[in-house]
Amino acid sequence: MREAIGGAMSIQIIIIFLLIVNAYLAFTVNYTKAFRVKNEIISIIEKNEGFTGGQYGGCVNGDNACNQIQTYLNQVGYNTNEFRCDTDYEKQYGGYCLKRIIEGTHNTQNMGAQYVGSHYAVETFVQIRFPILDKLLPALSRVFAVRGETKTIYSSGTNSELNNSGGTNY
Repeated sequence: MREAIGGAMSIQIIIIFLLIVNAYLAFTVNYTKAFRVKNEIISIIEKNEGFTGGQYGGCVNGDNACNQIQTYLNQVGYNTNEFRCDTDYEKQYGGYCLKRIIEGTHNTQNMGAQYVGSHYAVETFVQIRFPILDKLLPALSRVFAVRGETKTIYSSGTNSELNNSGGTNY
C-alpha cells in the first residue's frame, strides 16, 4: 500500500512540473509576441513621422500610420480583449495604448519661432488567461505590459501635430 501512495505522489509532482513548464512556455511566447508588436508599432509611427488619428474604434481617414498598424495587428493575430491603459495613455483599437508627448523650444526673443517635435510612448500587453488568478488578481494584465518609445519626430514647420488628437501635450 505504501508503494501505491508513493507512486501517486510521484505522478502528481510530475504533473505539477509539466504544468509549470507549459505555463512558462506559454508566457514566453505571448511576451515575445507583445514585444514584437510594440516594436513594429514604433517602427510604423517613425516611418510615417507621427500618428495623427485613431480613437478606440477605428482610424481617422487619411491616417496612414493607423491603417498600417491595424493591418499589421490583423496579420499577426494580436488582439488583447481586456486591457486598461494608464491615465495619460489613449486606448487604441487592436489592444494597445498610445501617448504622444510634445516637446519643443521657443525662441525667447521671437515667440513665433518654434522648434517643435514629439515622441510617442506605446504600450502592448501579454494576454494570458489564468481563470483562477484572474478572479483573485484582476490587475494581473497591468503587470505584464510591454512599453517603448519612438525617437523624437520633429515638426515640418506647420506644427500640425499640436492640433491633432493622439496624446497628452507637455
